[in-house]
Amino acid sequence: MTSTPPPSTATASTSHNGDADSNKQNNAAATTAVITSAASSSAVESTPRVFNVHLPHERVTQSWAAWGIDWIGWSLGRFSPFYIDIPGILAKAKQLSLYKGVAGDLSPCYRSYCLFWKEIDQNRIPPSSRLMLNSTMNAFVDSALSLTRYYTAHPEIGTTPLKPAIIIAGFPRTGTTLLQNILLCDPKSRGAFTYEMFFGAPMVPPAKSPEALRTDPRIQLVEKAMAQAEMLYPGRNSRIHESHHMGSLVQDEDTYIMSLTGQWLTHIYLTNDEALEDFVDSNKLHSYQFLRTFFQMLESGFPPQSHWVLKCPAHPLWLDSLAAGFPSGRIVFTHRHPKETIPSWCALIESLAGHCFYPGAWDRRLLGRIAKNMWKLAAERICDFQRHADPALYYNVHYLDLMEHPIETCQNVYGHFGLNFEEGLSDKMAKWQADNPQGKHGRRTYSLDMYGLDPAEIAKDFHEYIATFCVRKPHTTVPTPTPTTPSTTTTTTTTSTTNTNNS
Repeated sequence: MTSTPPPSTATASTSHNGDADSNKQNNAAATTAVITSAASSSAVESTPRVFNVHLPHERVTQSWAAWGIDWIGWSLGRFSPFYIDIPGILAKAKQLSLYKGVAGDLSPCYRSYCLFWKEIDQNRIPPSSRLMLNSTMNAFVDSALSLTRYYTAHPEIGTTPLKPAIIIAGFPRTGTTLLQNILLCDPKSRGAFTYEMFFGAPMVPPAKSPEALRTDPRIQLVEKAMAQAEMLYPGRNSRIHESHHMGSLVQDEDTYIMSLTGQWLTHIYLTNDEALEDFVDSNKLHSYQFLRTFFQMLESGFPPQSHWVLKCPAHPLWLDSLAAGFPSGRIVFTHRHPKETIPSWCALIESLAGHCFYPGAWDRRLLGRIAKNMWKLAAERICDFQRHADPALYYNVHYLDLMEHPIETCQNVYGHFGLNFEEGLSDKMAKWQADNPQGKHGRRTYSLDMYGLDPAEIAKDFHEYIATFCVRKPHTTVPTPTPTTPSTTTTTTTTSTTNTNNS
């Protein structure tokens, strides 16, 4: 069942969001959005926000329960209990910004929260989606506050050196999830399970043993939260699984923790120009200090024998902050042509956030344009980072090499970073791959046209990135060195040429 807002919707929730009417006028008047590089005063590109012809997004069907919530919200109008408590969220964010401790200085968080909500027009969001969005955003800031209280009570967490980490920092839809899962077949490595990072469950205290990870009561809390989302929007979870498999016992990406400090990779597409500019600002050291402390907290429960495996598709936007926050980290860049990755990413975002708007209230071309500009900026930062960073700190992987030679690719990663690829690990990786073939959870269809994207424009905007990383090199295998463990001390960067050592 699909919701259509009644004529009275324009007055809904204004008593809870005093700026709703003025924000709506501002949104209607705004015709461009600009994503600006923090390193330059010039705009990357102007992004049309209002179009003469819509490419309306595909919204999942909602249940009778969601329709009932919407009907109640419409009927009660300004007295509806289904609203986003923006003042309450910002009050908590203000409290979070006062934290200065082992997790760093979180004062920038308040600005990110404020900018995100500055022009949110609740009149474009159905009451059932307001209910979900309010719960999610409160859970973000509540989880962040809970972690800071735990760190204050346990300051020793921030003084313990973190085990080395392999950090996957490729664009979304470049095989990052495949690489993460295969690398995690190594029993000496460790990633974070979804339930350990999920904002709907307590994040502390950490599990104390590998056995405890599989029986943690938080697993059921996450399963319940996912089931509730499916109850309101049947088919939403399966649609997400077509692009990215999710589950409480999936070792997932650290996007969850970055979100607590205001880096909302999936929600940023719902908001305004200033929030977008804040999101792509290259200085996110506070977020990476918070992320590192989170993994130090997990490690206080029990550490990996060898190394962590981390992943977040937004890492390319903030590489200098990533390197400073994780000085013992070693970065793996996965590469695929942007004409494939950008529309695929848009399809995933549409699955994750499309329910937040009424049918026809979100234009796919806006989504496509913002995504293209954002990843263009990220591509420029990858090229710049590899011009000045020590090649020993990073390794490049071509998407086709990963898909056709996944185990050899992992051997190359281990060889480049001086890790021991132990006997029998290839068999474990091969078994995982056999049990989890590509497309196991379905396939989401997408195209450039769906999001108003022009292949010639992409080729022009990503010219350097494509020429440097998307031209496939001959497949080789890096010899495995004498077993070592990467240093946990800070490594300074030196000038070097770009490492295009694709596996």
